[in-house]
Amino acid sequence: MKTDVIRTRIDDDLKKSFDSIMHQKGLTASKVLRNFIVDYVERENVSQRRDQETVEALEQAKLGSVVDGDVVMSWLKTWGTDGEKKPSL
Repeated sequence: MKTDVIRTRIDDDLKKSFDSIMHQKGLTASKVLRNFIVDYVERENVSQRRDQETVEALEQAKLGSVVDGDVVMSWLKTWGTDGEKKPSL
């Protein structure tokens, strides 16, 4: 796997705090920053997927493809019971 180096500038106080925390935990800057970036990318991917799902849901609603709230509430009341209903669309 090819890797690349990312550099950034931070102020001295933040760097000292970061170094102190890393030292206490026995971590390296590379490992911490790599984990931060992985977490950030994962959160952004989830956010983008939710945004797209919201756009798609709004488009479906505009077309009239919705389920009445009373039907949903009635269905939810059956959750965890012997008579649990399957969702109906």
